[in-house]
Amino acid sequence: MIDVIVRSKTRLKLLTKFFLFEEIEGYMQSMVNEFDESSNVIRVELNRFVKAGLISTRYEGRKRLYQANTSHPLYPELNRIMRKTVGIDQIVHIFTTQTERLEALYVFGRLANGIESETIQLAFVGSKLNKAHIENLVERTESIINRKVVCYIFTQEQMQYLFKENSTLLIWKKEE
Repeated sequence: MIDVIVRSKTRLKLLTKFFLFEEIEGYMQSMVNEFDESSNVIRVELNRFVKAGLISTRYEGRKRLYQANTSHPLYPELNRIMRKTVGIDQIVHIFTTQTERLEALYVFGRLANGIESETIQLAFVGSKLNKAHIENLVERTESIINRKVVCYIFTQEQMQYLFKENSTLLIWKKEE
């Protein structure tokens, strides 16, 4: 849907990478590999974002890291648009309002690294979660967001152990 407004595929990939989740940062070579694009095309688009103040940079050794400038006035709006475009807002709403004993909800896999994916991998954290109910919600959610949703159910201890080395992003946590 947003591809109607944003015509550049590289720009759209950068929006997904940096404005879906604020924690994500990246450097040029990783984006060249992730996007399967030339470094020049990516550099041109990154320079536009940096010049507009939407993306900030810093050096880590010799590598220049890029990250969304969360203090930019447009950041909250771009974040909201990207979350709706990918389906994160719908996922959070559906699962958190209709799943008892859910303690936290994580995204992992490609999307947790800011890479566009037709499949959203979710980790549900809680005790005694109703797997059949969650699977029914997954089917309904897939039809709403037009993406495949794969879910895994873990306890908090399992989550910490299994995802110690993998990228995960918390998208919702139950208030205590």
